[in-house]
Amino acid sequence: MTLADGGAASERKTIVFVDDDPMILVAMTEVLTGAGYEVHTARDGLEALALVRAVKPDYVILDVVLPKLDGGRLCAALRQDPRFRQIPIIAFSGLGPQDHNYFPQLSADAYVAKGRLPVAAQNLLTVLGQLGKAGPEKVKGEVLGYEEFRSRRIVSELLQERRHLVAILRVLAVTFIVSSLGLVMRALLQRNLQFGRLAAIDLSASSLDQMPGSLNEFFL
Repeated sequence: MTLADGGAASERKTIVFVDDDPMILVAMTEVLTGAGYEVHTARDGLEALALVRAVKPDYVILDVVLPKLDGGRLCAALRQDPRFRQIPIIAFSGLGPQDHNYFPQLSADAYVAKGRLPVAAQNLLTVLGQLGKAGPEKVKGEVLGYEEFRSRRIVSELLQERRHLVAILRVLAVTFIVSSLGLVMRALLQRNLQFGRLAAIDLSASSLDQMPGSLNEFFL
C-alpha cells in the first residue's frame, strides 16, 4: 500500500493534533488521514501532553489558546523533556503573529494560520511535507497563511485581559498560601502553649507525689 505522501504503510507518520474546537479536529483529522498520516486528537493541553507521552508521535500540531495548558506551556513542557524535544511542532492558530507575544514559551518550528479549510489544510500539508524532507532545522520559523490574515483587535484585548487575570490569580494564590500558613502556625502555637500548661500542671502533681509523707499529707 502506498500512502498519499509517498511513504509505505510501515512508515506511516503519526500526529498528535490539539484543538479545543471539535469541528476543526474532525475536519483536519479527515484531511490528514486522507494524506496518509495516523492522527491522534486532544482537546486541551493536559490531555495532549499525556497523549504525546503515550503515542510518541512524529509531529505535534497545536492550537495556541487551549484549556488547562496553553500551547506555549505545552511547547515548553515538550522542549524540556529529552524524549520529546526533537519532535517538530506546528502552531495552528487563529491568532495574529503579534499575538504570539502573549505566549513567550511558544517555540514552534512552523506557524500556520487558521482560515478557510482548503487553504489552511494545504498549508499544513505543505509544512508537514517540508518537515519530512528537510527536517526542523531547515523549516524553523516557517510561516504560512498569514499574508491574508487580518488581526482582530478583540482577540488582542482578550489576551491582555487573560494575562492580567492570570497575574491576579497568582497574587491571590500566594496571599491565600501565606494566610493559610499563618493560621496553621497560630494553631500550632496555641496547641504548644496549651500543652506546656498541661505539662506544668502534671509536673506539679508529680512533685507533690514525691514529697515526704508528712508534707504530702499536709498539702493534701
